[in-house]
Amino acid sequence: RHARKVDDICTVLAALVDQGCNIGLYTMVLLAHGIGYKQLKRVNDWQLTEGTQRMVLAKLVLVISGLKTTLDWGVG
Repeated sequence: RHARKVDDICTVLAALVDQGCNIGLYTMVLLAHGIGYKQLKRVNDWQLTEGTQRMVLAKLVLVISGLKTTLDWGVG
């Protein structure tokens, strides 16, 4: 809806790393300097919902399947 600030993008990326690596919010706060627990919790609760993650994954699979590498490796 509006242009994101660099800090907001970093918080979203930290939240993605947290979920992808199953680190946990508390540990991610210790690893990501300058990002607070409340910020990560807000992103996890409001932006990284199951529905948005499924939508992004579907788009990612669609983009990857359109790459030339799928000709070499196959669609599976």
